[in-house]
Amino acid sequence: MPSYHVGRREALGAFGGLLVTSSGCLSTVGFRSENGGVVVTRLSIENDTENSYDVLLELTADGDRIHSDRYAIGPRDDGALGGQVVDADLPGEPGPVVIRAETDGRSAEIDLTDRYDDRCVAVQTWIESDGELTFWTADQGTGCYGDD
Repeated sequence: MPSYHVGRREALGAFGGLLVTSSGCLSTVGFRSENGGVVVTRLSIENDTENSYDVLLELTADGDRIHSDRYAIGPRDDGALGGQVVDADLPGEPGPVVIRAETDGRSAEIDLTDRYDDRCVAVQTWIESDGELTFWTADQGTGCYGDD
């Protein structure tokens, strides 16, 4: 999978544009949903450091690991973020989803089921400037599945 470089402003602008057009909300904290149906519409990794990272990214849907792969993510270069869109066979029907990332002995996990209820969600795995992993999510409504 080819990697790419994009400026921090462009990355944040593109993700912000995704938020505006989806009339959703950006969150790093969430709420407990009742039935927890989630469809992941986009999955990416962004690197805001001057170091390259080998990132293990796993996606579990409905209790089954459906994606597990390592990604060589290049460093930020001249203000452009290192990053990659993850090419994974994402389920098209709502269900419980957990995403886990690991690099250099650090790990992070997000249970989208705890945050969203029957929603379409774009997820960014973000390597912070200190090397910590975080997740950014964009609620894209319900138009990615069913009769919407």
